[in-house]
Amino acid sequence: MLNRIREFGLGIYGIGPFKDVEYYGVATFEEYGSSPTDPDWFMAAFERFKNTGVSLQCSANYHVPESLLF
Repeated sequence: MLNRIREFGLGIYGIGPFKDVEYYGVATFEEYGSSPTDPDWFMAAFERFKNTGVSLQCSANYHVPESLLF
């Protein structure tokens, strides 16, 4: 999914992982000193959560550039 977000020029404001419906943490573009559309931040954040070794489900808040809206 993250590759498609990058491919279509979308962005992510924040990623919120959950474990067994319990809140696990959050990562936001501000933490990484980036913009929502910079894939470096959201790819790094996802890797950070993935490397915890905990089975997580993630949700995200998406940024859609004005140029892609009807």
